[in-house]
Amino acid sequence: MTNIPFFEFTRRAFKAGSISLKGMLLLPGYYLQIIISLPFSLLQFLIFGRRIRKTFISEDPVFILGHYRSGTTYLQKLLVSDKRFGCLTNYDALFANSNLLFGRKMQPVFQILINWFRIKNPFFNNSTVSLSEPTEEDDYLMNKASAYSAYWGLVFPKRWKEWLNGASQFSDPDYADGWKREYLKTLKYATFKNEGKQLVLKNPPNTERIRILVQMFPQAKFIFIFRNPFHLYYSTRNMWKKAILGYYSVQKITDDELDEIIFGHFEYLLDQYEKDKHLIPEGNLIEISYEELKADPFDTIQKIYSGINLPDFELTAKELLLQIESEKEYQNFQYQFDDACLEKIERRWAKYIHQWNYKTPKNTVDLKASPAVIWLTGLSGAGKTTIANCLIERFKELSVAPVLLDGDEIRNTLRVNNFDEDSRKKHNLYVGYFASLLEKQGNVVILALISPYKEIRNEVRAMCKNFIEVYVSTKIEICIERDAKGHYQKALSGEIKDFTGISAPYFPPDKPEITIDNGSMTFSECTDVIFDFYIILLY
Repeated sequence: MTNIPFFEFTRRAFKAGSISLKGMLLLPGYYLQIIISLPFSLLQFLIFGRRIRKTFISEDPVFILGHYRSGTTYLQKLLVSDKRFGCLTNYDALFANSNLLFGRKMQPVFQILINWFRIKNPFFNNSTVSLSEPTEEDDYLMNKASAYSAYWGLVFPKRWKEWLNGASQFSDPDYADGWKREYLKTLKYATFKNEGKQLVLKNPPNTERIRILVQMFPQAKFIFIFRNPFHLYYSTRNMWKKAILGYYSVQKITDDELDEIIFGHFEYLLDQYEKDKHLIPEGNLIEISYEELKADPFDTIQKIYSGINLPDFELTAKELLLQIESEKEYQNFQYQFDDACLEKIERRWAKYIHQWNYKTPKNTVDLKASPAVIWLTGLSGAGKTTIANCLIERFKELSVAPVLLDGDEIRNTLRVNNFDEDSRKKHNLYVGYFASLLEKQGNVVILALISPYKEIRNEVRAMCKNFIEVYVSTKIEICIERDAKGHYQKALSGEIKDFTGISAPYFPPDKPEITIDNGSMTFSECTDVIFDFYIILLY
């Protein structure tokens, strides 16, 4: 099969069918990009081609699998905060044919220009393009106009069943062999560029390529991330409307055609994954949800390291925390649920909605009129903060932005360093009073606070109109197992004094509105119990 960019683009354009008026205006830009890059591509090949071919991939990659908008980018950015890993970057993709010639010194210059002209990335809520952030292998190949990128199906969406879905192309042995050669060359390039580091790669099209990837890299690690299908649909539709159809596609499609792409490609990718995931050797695959990653990214990344035997998590903990903090600034796409659309999602994706234990969002309730204080109490490590963050995401489904108060953050801000009984009571009472004021102003307030003294919790209850006390009753043995920072061990050895549950008492609620055990329930199940109670109580 020929893989010459100019001829490949022309072949696809003639084969794709109708081109829209806007597409006719875009086509010259695509051709100009290819023509301008040709001399640079040849020069880069002559200078670096031999070294790239001789590059040895010493460690099989870590592959992140999952549908678009499932959190693959967020997960990859957290993982590559570990400087022992390498990846393909936006710089690699945007200057696929010339970046080795320009050298690393030019990347800061291009970034300055991007920032100066405020060049946005429409795929990520119009945030400014960052050249150092990770990108996908198929994006890199598409910018080279390679025959072996699935993203021809984005440029020519009317051919998505053939080009975005890979079954028909990979059924051709010549195409399959060509893809392997091109993909291996891409990964050798990335390894060369990253000075031999193990690669962490996220590429949604790889979700259907497990069989080939395991053949090529028998000891590769795989992380599959999934997301609430109701959110996934809306986020994917936004991506198509605001980014793909707005800037890249040269064909016009109807809303019904777009819906069929979204529903059909999801079903195809996920069915292929379920069919082939058994081929991954035991211990080399872990599955996580986007919701647990967002709720507790630090613990989820630690879980991944443990689950697929990535070494020395503690060496990257500091960098990971910094990356988590920087990611808090990102704002997701905003969308409004539509009942008819929710019904269609539930019908088309029922298999995975039930398999992953998600529920249809309640679209008809106006939560903004119902302030409340949801107070999560329990031992350190019980899961309070993670459940609180999960609750935040649930409320956001209905366009409600609750106020999250974290006891540790407030303590650090106020520089309250004493943990004796009197100091704890004053601190908890202050936080409770602040929560009651926020409730009076019409907010839903969610607190994650050990709050060991029942009399203080009852005082706060009296301040609030709608007070929901949630006792997170996770057993102390499980809390100790979860303690990544070693606080329990230090308390047991006497190094930390006045530590609740060890050297300081905890008094469980007598009659909490809700009691949950995060040791026996998932975070999603705990969140559902609290959220459903809120709905029933206030509506």
